[in-house]
Amino acid sequence: MQSVQDLIDEYNLEEKKGLSFLPNVAIEAFSLITFNSIGWPTRIINPNELWRYHDSQHESPKRYRRYLNLLPNITSQESRLLKQASSIIYNFSKDFSFRYLSAGENALTTAFFQFRTIQKYYPNLNKNKIILEIGPGSGYLGLLLGLSGYKYLAMEACQALYIYQSSLFEYAFGNKYDNGLKNRNIDCQIKHITWWDFNSKNYHVNNLSLTTCNHAILEMTNSAFNRILNVIKRSSKKPELLAESPGSNLIGSFLKLEKYIKSNSFSLSSPSKGIYIFKISDRPGVFLSLLTKLSRKLPNELYNLFLIVNKISIKLNLLKIFRYKSPTTTTIDGVLPLKGTHFLDTIYKEYNQGNHPGTDWTEGNI
Repeated sequence: MQSVQDLIDEYNLEEKKGLSFLPNVAIEAFSLITFNSIGWPTRIINPNELWRYHDSQHESPKRYRRYLNLLPNITSQESRLLKQASSIIYNFSKDFSFRYLSAGENALTTAFFQFRTIQKYYPNLNKNKIILEIGPGSGYLGLLLGLSGYKYLAMEACQALYIYQSSLFEYAFGNKYDNGLKNRNIDCQIKHITWWDFNSKNYHVNNLSLTTCNHAILEMTNSAFNRILNVIKRSSKKPELLAESPGSNLIGSFLKLEKYIKSNSFSLSSPSKGIYIFKISDRPGVFLSLLTKLSRKLPNELYNLFLIVNKISIKLNLLKIFRYKSPTTTTIDGVLPLKGTHFLDTIYKEYNQGNHPGTDWTEGNI
């Protein structure tokens, strides 16, 4: 197994090489604008920093318990999967001597909800085709998908998160994983595509079945989102992108993204709170308000008239009813923290060794 330090050095070297082939607009598009704006650390220089990305970005007890409220009726198959994933994540943190040892319950619970969401809306996905995840965070959705037999491809623009994901995937999957830096094994079940290769000329994903991007769409630049739609459109006859919550909305909105959604012939709908699906449509656009949803059922002549009236009303700000509301930032908006014990609590209890350091710091216990 490659050492973390060797992986860091190799990544930094290959990134420098990759940057030399990219235009400034591509580098700007995939800059980590949201992370940088809030000071979130995006790079590491030695293995001792890796622990900070273990169970990261979701380390809130209240958030965790709100997601538990959305996860009733754990099946025996799901139980086995969660126990397997929890064991891998805990042993990974232990074997790599992390400051904080756990099963990654905060991020893993969120990832499990996303895993269930994929199975709910896409129950018949071909496991021989690839699920592409944009911005995998700690990588736990990829772990769940890989353990369930899916082919999986991760694209991560944050160096620190890539190093964490890559180290975890190699630990969990061994030679079934390819880190995407060099000596690529095209037959691997679990793979990374680097962000600079993702921006190479005419890049596409062979055998793409579904793309997912969770808690990130409204945290990236508009140009990066446009590139993602370009790539998945080239990669599949019926490309679809599934998002569980669009992110913190620090730099964008669906209103700003609408022109990219339309220009790539996608439509955006929300089948349930916090869940967003982008798919190719002969009526492209954003359909989030009640009126826009109803407009999709109109005959072509009336629909074209609706588009004209809608465009004029938005420009003149005359009829706010035509404008879609801002999307729910997260799936758990309005969801109360679960009281009592959940089945997942019993799984994680075996591995818990204190609070996440981020939680302790926030609550003034450090």
